[in-house]
Amino acid sequence: MSAPRVPGGNPADPFPIVNEALDILAHQQVYGRDPATSAALTWGYLGGARWGGFDIVDGTLTLTNSAENYLVVARSTGAMTTSTSMTNWNNLVDYARVFHITTAGGVPTVIRDCRGGPGGVHGQADGGGGGGSAAPLITDATAARAFDPSDAGSYVRFTATGAKTGTFDVGDGFAAPEEYHVANRGASGNLTLSGSGVTLNPPKGGTLVLEPGDTVTVKFVSSSVADVFGSTEPL
Repeated sequence: MSAPRVPGGNPADPFPIVNEALDILAHQQVYGRDPATSAALTWGYLGGARWGGFDIVDGTLTLTNSAENYLVVARSTGAMTTSTSMTNWNNLVDYARVFHITTAGGVPTVIRDCRGGPGGVHGQADGGGGGGSAAPLITDATAARAFDPSDAGSYVRFTATGAKTGTFDVGDGFAAPEEYHVANRGASGNLTLSGSGVTLNPPKGGTLVLEPGDTVTVKFVSSSVADVFGSTEPL
């Protein structure tokens, strides 16, 4: 049986094949973390490709210690900046999200890569679930889910039996007009939605409790307020 044919590749020398594959994916590395220049509170990021009509080069940013750092890219210039304020993070018209990084003790402790989510540098500009494309499907078989802006526009299907929770924390940086489609498809057990710093407004005459079979949409109208509409348990 002959080896599969790979354009430009020699089965006896895999390195050209690997290099070609990396070249194909080079655009995805843009604004990604650069291990060679990242240390302590210095955050190095990669360039090497074009984004938004700009030639992006490698660079570094200085993170703030003991804080939530929000890294964004200006859509008008391609420049990446960091701030402990969520102002630009929530302005999806003028900025694209890159990373949300928590720091403590002089190092990053939690790194959230938001490049591929709605509102991210490789995602949708408006953070919504529109555009005519199908909502990505996420199946969650756990008893608790902390929703993240990378879930925006997705259909999250809870399948675990027993009681379940879904939480929206304002510290994760939600923004209007993001939408989250949520269903309780477990054989048993209610799903309860809640907010930490986020006010969830239930449907008229309803609650934030979903019995098996209930489906809702959580629509953010600001960074800390969201309307819930759909099928929930009545008051």
